[in-house]
Amino acid sequence: MAYFAFLGKFILGDEGMRYAALGNAVLHVAVNGVMGVTISVGSERWWGTLPALLVTPANRFYIFIGKAFMHILDGMLSVVIALGYASFLFGVNFSQADFKALAVTIALTSVAVIGYGLLMGSYALITQQVGAIFNAAFFALMLISGANFPVSQLPTWIQPISYAIPLTYGIEATRQAVSGANLTTVAPLLGLEALTGAGMLLFGYLLFRYFETVARKKGTIDVT
Repeated sequence: MAYFAFLGKFILGDEGMRYAALGNAVLHVAVNGVMGVTISVGSERWWGTLPALLVTPANRFYIFIGKAFMHILDGMLSVVIALGYASFLFGVNFSQADFKALAVTIALTSVAVIGYGLLMGSYALITQQVGAIFNAAFFALMLISGANFPVSQLPTWIQPISYAIPLTYGIEATRQAVSGANLTTVAPLLGLEALTGAGMLLFGYLLFRYFETVARKKGTIDVT
């Protein structure tokens, strides 16, 4: 947060600093939803418990979601703490904020980014490079989610990718809620966030099942 806040101040002054600080406060949810979930899937393979997990008759979807639950709660707490830092250190003003809209946005964003994390985490079934995956996935969000600069400033061909990521809508809804927009006003953004989050969750689950089949055929499930 400090790095991008001061970079924003260097380029655009105090307004740029506050813009980056607020965006990076919300981006903290991705540390849990992307890094945490990706690692939790990969750790099963690393510790050698993945084969035992996959031979159980348990529903794969419940396993998939269960790994994300604590990261949802942790993500919400992380954003709240980060918003406090954004206000105290970088002057983000919450005097006009609609806290009801802000609370709903934080909660939904914490849930929505899980789909992105599980999508990345499914690759842990076929590769040992889990660290490279979550780092690439997380740093991509820094560039294309609107956390540090508006999505409209990105190249035209990248913008559709940005709008396919739930975090993009969560960050914009947070900015509007902090500026005083009520829940009704940010509802369209939250609807798009829920829709893209559900789409990623479904795609991540299907990819998980596909990679599970591939790993079984290649005999690489227990390779660490």
